[in-house]
Amino acid sequence: MRNLNAGTEYSLPSLNSALSVISTLGDFPFLSSERLAEESVYGARIRIKINVDEFPVPMRLWAYVSSDLSLSSEWYQWPLP
Repeated sequence: MRNLNAGTEYSLPSLNSALSVISTLGDFPFLSSERLAEESVYGARIRIKINVDEFPVPMRLWAYVSSDLSLSSEWYQWPLP
């Protein structure tokens, strides 16, 4: 798993571990409040993408031929208070 914003990367042992990590955003650095205009409305959106090229070779082969694997989620968005 790679956080492009923070520049961190780590591996997770299972799908359940990955789902647990990505299901909750905590301490996520959005923007400094000083950079936001008071009269503006802001929102956030997120999408999860799987990079098959990062899989171990046996899993990579399975991922390329499997129709059950979605490589990208839909965008999820919400307003920021």
